[in-house]
This record gives sequence, structure tokens and C-alpha cells, in this order.
Amino acid sequence: MTQQPDLPWISGFWRRIVALIVDSILLALGGFALGVVLESVFIQMGSWSVFIGFFISLGYFGVMNS
Repeated sequence: MTQQPDLPWISGFWRRIVALIVDSILLALGGFALGVVLESVFIQMGSWSVFIGFFISLGYFGVMNS
């Protein structure tokens, strides 16, 4: 008789929601800290700073959720 390989355990819905909230808080705190330190740089960049923040968030969630 052959054994089936163990399937990875997938987290439940509420655990994933809590993880999303924690990740969002961590990103917000990091973004706030960068905003305080690099405020003048971000003001000069204008709306490009929003795109940079978006791609940082996209990269973070892409790496952490893979």
C-alpha cells in the first residue's frame, strides 16, 4: 500500500485576517518612521512617493505570502 504525502496545513480564515491586520500595522509603522525621517525627500518627490510606497507594500506582501 502506498502512503500519500502529507499536505501542508493551511491556516484558517480568522488567523489570516489577524495576520493581515498585523502586517498592515507593521507596514504603517515603518512607513510612518520613514516619513518622519525622510519628509523633505518625499515632499520633493510629490506623487511618486505614493508609487514607491505601493511597490514596497506589494513586495512585502508578495514575499511574506509566498
